[in-house]
Amino acid sequence: MFESSTILFFGDILDIFSLFLFKFRFNWKLYLFLPVPLVRYANADTEKLNILKENKGKCGIYRWINVENNKSYVGSSIDLRRRLKQYYSLSFLERPLNNKMLICKSFLKYGYSKFKLEILEYCNPSDVIKREQHYIDILNPEYNIKKKSWFKFGL
Repeated sequence: MFESSTILFFGDILDIFSLFLFKFRFNWKLYLFLPVPLVRYANADTEKLNILKENKGKCGIYRWINVENNKSYVGSSIDLRRRLKQYYSLSFLERPLNNKMLICKSFLKYGYSKFKLEILEYCNPSDVIKREQHYIDILNPEYNIKKKSWFKFGL
């Protein structure tokens, strides 16, 4: 039915797949463990009202992703709505302390329409710092200046 030269064996498929991964420097082991967000907002500008409404009264971990350069920022808060609302405040972004944050600079440079937001997980307030650190370790977000979570809960 088939010529023997056209049949690929499972071992051959694995070899081709491994070559592809090596050639494009794709780390499939890491890819298998990347988190799947609970909620995705494709456009932080047009979905602002939904973002704030759906995260009212919730505690969790979020990730901003710049769709232009794929750089990201991971953060956490015991009050997600309040924290996310701060990002939409021009006065918050321009404060001297905050305008050193790469994510704030990027919002000002690119605009909200160039960002998507992912809610990675909702969690208990007592777990928020530990869970944020987990995602920082896995995702290695470029906009996070500090690579360690700290005790001050994102409010």
